[in-house]
Amino acid sequence: MRKDSMTRDIGIKVKVGLLPVDDDLNRVETLCNLLKSDTVSVDANGAMELEDAIRFCTSPKVRQLSFAEQLIPSNLPLSNFLELKNRSPIPIGLDESIHGIDELERFIAAGVLDGASLKLIKTGGLLGALDCSNLLEKHGLKINLACKVAETSVSQLLQQHWDLLSMSCVGDLACQINT
Repeated sequence: MRKDSMTRDIGIKVKVGLLPVDDDLNRVETLCNLLKSDTVSVDANGAMELEDAIRFCTSPKVRQLSFAEQLIPSNLPLSNFLELKNRSPIPIGLDESIHGIDELERFIAAGVLDGASLKLIKTGGLLGALDCSNLLEKHGLKINLACKVAETSVSQLLQQHWDLLSMSCVGDLACQINT
């Protein structure tokens, strides 16, 4: 795995879900083959139907992915998330479905995720995000720390501090930072 100047793992997230599934599968397979030393994940921002998400995750073309984020819409029933999680060999992360500790607890209790992307703006700020991070760690789940590019510089600064706090609070938990 390639490292940047601060020795963090380099993670590349590919947006999927707007093209036909076969096109996304071919595109992701090509990128994974080209970027063998990097960690590659995908994010559909909830743009896939359940059947397409299952087909995508079970294709041998994407077996190298580190995780798939928010493939299906956040307003679908928990049973859909559970079916996707149970049928996918790729770890499933949630993003748009998580707005704070309450949703996170509900999804964890249902066993429908392998990790979550946490954003300060959605989790109620730094303390809410730390609570969510600690909950994920308690359950052995992955964390993706995220910050919207359009957020204020103050929010981005808090996200960087959150990164440092999370690393010291959650120890060896695997994280990917998106800014």
